[in-house]
This record gives sequence, C-alpha cells and structure tokens, in this order.
Amino acid sequence: MDYEMKMMKGTQQVIIQSSGQNQTITGSILETDKLERKFHLLIATVFYGCL
Repeated sequence: MDYEMKMMKGTQQVIIQSSGQNQTITGSILETDKLERKFHLLIATVFYGCL
C-alpha cells in the first residue's frame, strides 16, 4: 500500500512539472507572437510613412 501511494505521488509530481513546462512554453510562444505583431505593425507604419 505504501509503495502504491509513493508511485501515485511521484506520478502527480511529474504531471504537475510537465504542466508547468507546458504553460511556460505556451507563455513564451504568446510573447513571441505579440512581439512579432508589434514588429510587423512597426514595419507597416514605417513603410506607409515612406509612401
């Protein structure tokens, strides 16, 4: 019984850790996407100003 509880706790910790990593990756992707949109907007603004 004790062994099973340790296995369950270990599995839960792994799931929590991987979930945190997924959130971090998702967050960095969203940040990159935001920066990319700002960059495109800046380029469009500069290009439009040259016309």
